[in-house]
Amino acid sequence: MTDRAEFREERKLKLDYWKTIISLGGLGVLIVAVYQWHHTRMIYRDDVDNKMVAIWMDNVKMLAERPAISAHFVASQPAVGPALVDDDKPDSSVLAFADLRLEVMDYILNSGDIWDDADNLTWKATFLNAFRQSKILCRRFSDLHNNFDNIASDLGSDQIKKDVSAHLSKYYDQKQDVKTIRKRFDGMLEGIEGVCDASQISQ
Repeated sequence: MTDRAEFREERKLKLDYWKTIISLGGLGVLIVAVYQWHHTRMIYRDDVDNKMVAIWMDNVKMLAERPAISAHFVASQPAVGPALVDDDKPDSSVLAFADLRLEVMDYILNSGDIWDDADNLTWKATFLNAFRQSKILCRRFSDLHNNFDNIASDLGSDQIKKDVSAHLSKYYDQKQDVKTIRKRFDGMLEGIEGVCDASQISQ
């Protein structure tokens, strides 16, 4: 091999070497970028989760501090005062709290895209249980359902069934006892139409 040929071969090897280094460097940058994106997204999700929990707990705390209103929203809460037992003629403060609770639910459900299946179903089970315990809440939603699109769509029976099926598919893949796990969600499958009087809710 002549000196010129050796020089060209050596130069080619160096170029290949630097191409490899640059390629690996680009891959490294990509890996770091993906990690940072994932890490940032996790921090954002945790922040949103904490905010949503705080908002809901503040709403629950308001009931704890107002037993007269609480009687209309917590089934186990004893009614306080004869005027507050009648759900057909609720006090204006009861209606105001019902509207506030609907606003809070709708706001939290609007963040549902960032949750995993388990968190999503946990929130929805919590909200359906709140409706189950309160005729006033169901009635106000019936009257104002056009103002609360997230509640109407996300707590509807069809969407709940889709959510449960998606969640259970993971257990099918793991060959776990899906029937037992499914029982946890049986009370949710009727959706808000079943929990509240379906004839009162125009979808």
